[in-house]
Amino acid sequence: MRRNLVIAAGLSLLLLTATACGGTGDSAGGASSSEPIKVGVDLDLSGPFSIGGQGALKGIKAYFDAANKSGGIAGRQVQLITLDSAADVNRALSNVQKLINQDQVDALLGVSVSSISEALDDVVTEAKIPLVSVAAAPSQIFPKPSAWVVMAQSVQNQQVGPTVELIAKLVPGTPRVAYIHFDSAAQHGFGDGLSKAVQQRGWTLAAKEIVPLTASPDVRAQASKLVAAQPDVVVSLMTDKNSKLLQETLRVQGFKGPIIQNPDTGPDILNQINDPDFYLMTHSYIDNTPNDKITGDENWAKMKSAFDAAGLPVGTAYAVRGYLNALVLGTALEQCGGCTGEKLREALVGATVPANGITPGDLSFTADSHQGVKGVPIYRRNNGVELVGDFKTGTGLTG
Repeated sequence: MRRNLVIAAGLSLLLLTATACGGTGDSAGGASSSEPIKVGVDLDLSGPFSIGGQGALKGIKAYFDAANKSGGIAGRQVQLITLDSAADVNRALSNVQKLINQDQVDALLGVSVSSISEALDDVVTEAKIPLVSVAAAPSQIFPKPSAWVVMAQSVQNQQVGPTVELIAKLVPGTPRVAYIHFDSAAQHGFGDGLSKAVQQRGWTLAAKEIVPLTASPDVRAQASKLVAAQPDVVVSLMTDKNSKLLQETLRVQGFKGPIIQNPDTGPDILNQINDPDFYLMTHSYIDNTPNDKITGDENWAKMKSAFDAAGLPVGTAYAVRGYLNALVLGTALEQCGGCTGEKLREALVGATVPANGITPGDLSFTADSHQGVKGVPIYRRNNGVELVGDFKTGTGLTG
C-alpha cells in the first residue's frame, strides 16, 4: 500500500511538473477559448535602467489593451502578468520561474536588460516557452539564433552597419573614430564590432571609453579623454541623461565633429539636444504623416490609436519599442490560433509582422534571423526633426 502511495505521489509530481513547464506546449490551439492567453512580462521597472522598462511596459499595455477591446487575439483575451526584475539577474530568474511554474504563462515578453535576457536562455529553452525579448543579447541573435528567443529591434552588433555607413557619409576619407559605451555584454558586442569594421576600412580607432553600468554616471571624465584623442566622430551608446551630458561636455571642451547616438535613448532626446551634428539612430520612425515619404500609414495609425486610447504620447521613451515587441507576439498568436510551445515558437520564427510605417518595412523572422527589423531610421535636429535616412542593419564588415 505504501509503495502504491509513493508511485501515485510520483505520478502527481510528474504531471504537475509537465503542466508547470509547458505541458500544453505542443497544443495547436492552446487552451479553451474561454480561458485567457497568459503573457508573462518581466522588465526592469525600478532598477538603474527603469526608464527603458517602464516605457516598454506602457507600449506593451497599449497594444494588448487595444487588442482586448477589439475582441482579443485568436478570439481570446490576453492577460498580462507583470513582474519587476530591478535589473537584477537573480531576481529576474526567480520571476521567470514563477511565471512559468506558478502562473503557467503561454509566452514571455519584455526583459529590458541584455545580460538578463542571455541568462534566461536555458530557462525558456527547457520550459519550451517562447521569449520575445526587448533587449536580447547579441549571442542570442547572431551568429546562430537561440531557438526560443526573438526580438523586434536590432541587436547592438547589427547597429554597426548603419553606424559606419553614416560615418562614411559624414566624414569622407579615413576618419578617426572614438566610441563610448556601458560595461554590458550587448554594448561590448557593439564596441568589438565597430572596432573590427573601423580596422577593416583602414580608419583609425582613436579612443574607446567603457562606463560602469549604473543609472546616472558622470561621463565628463570619459568625454575629456575622447576629446583629447582628437577624433573626427564620436559614437555613443549612452542612455538618455548620459547622452545629453556627454554631448554638452564634448562641445564645451571643443569637439566640433558629428556625434552618433545609437538607439539606447528615446526619441525625445532630440527635443533636449538642439545640435544639427547630433545624429540619433532609432528603431522606429519618430512620426509618420500623409505628407512625408514614409509608407505604411495604416500601421502607424493603428499604433497611434492604441496609444491615444491609453493616453500615451507616441514620443514616450521606449514605448514604441514595447509596442513593436508586443505586436510580434500578438501577430504570431493570431496566425497560429492561440497556439503554445513549439507551435508558437514556429509561428514566431516564420512571422511577417505588419510594422511598415512604424519601422522601415515589415518585421520578418526566419530560422536564421531572429531579429525582426532590417533597417533603422537616423534623425537629427535641423530646423525641426529631420529624417536623415533609413540605413540597413548589419555588422559593417565586408566580404
